[in-house]
Amino acid sequence: MVIKTRLAMIFILVCVVIIPMGGGAASERNWVKTSDAHTQFLLDHVGQFGPESFGSLGAEGLDEMVSQLTDQFDKKALRALYELLAEMEAREKEEKHPAVRQDLEILIDFLKDNIEEFSLTDRLLLPYGDPVELIFRGLSALLDDQVDESRRPAALVRLRRYTGLEPGWTPIMKQSEERLRESLKKTGLLGPFRGEVELDLKLAPRYIAGIAALFEKYKLTGGAEALAALEKQVNAWEAFVRQEILPRSRNDHRLPPSCTASS
Repeated sequence: MVIKTRLAMIFILVCVVIIPMGGGAASERNWVKTSDAHTQFLLDHVGQFGPESFGSLGAEGLDEMVSQLTDQFDKKALRALYELLAEMEAREKEEKHPAVRQDLEILIDFLKDNIEEFSLTDRLLLPYGDPVELIFRGLSALLDDQVDESRRPAALVRLRRYTGLEPGWTPIMKQSEERLRESLKKTGLLGPFRGEVELDLKLAPRYIAGIAALFEKYKLTGGAEALAALEKQVNAWEAFVRQEILPRSRNDHRLPPSCTASS
């Protein structure tokens, strides 16, 4: 699956680790500013592959963007990670300040870890993920009291793109199903943990109800068609998962060593 939720969460930790609080001497503020610029550069370039999460981290222009659950999108993301890795390694070699070099090394490790995870999961695991949760998080990130009111209408654009009602967009549930159907034809791919799949199915109706409640709370009009389409698509997705994915799921939550990226 494209830049995973895990990637966004790791990046949150990266930002916390390498962006200290303001203050201090001028020389300290200078290197912090330089380090922040490196981090922001990476954030801006990675954000397009996980707009639901990275928009909340400060990447701009992503409010109407949505993730795509296709092999083509994943390949584009992986190419971007390799290009960013080369760029960050070049910056690290040229950097003289030890603290900035250390922060660049953190960003480089972040990129290497996610490239390795991409390779392992694509080679060994069924590309299962919960698109319903992705949609909920993508919309709730905008429909929140802490989000400026001017940004909230983008949630309707996202919903219409998620459901394929915007011209040129394929429903994200359909993307995920088609990709899984292709992967099910391959032998040897490890299925998802059964408990995870069952929990996803259990939570899906709550996510749908939660999305409708958010649209009502923030008085976003024009979403009735998309909300109805979403509910119908989720029902079809759940039926597919119960019929095709649950039988391929595994009872052990642990991944074999071959599926675990080295640290």
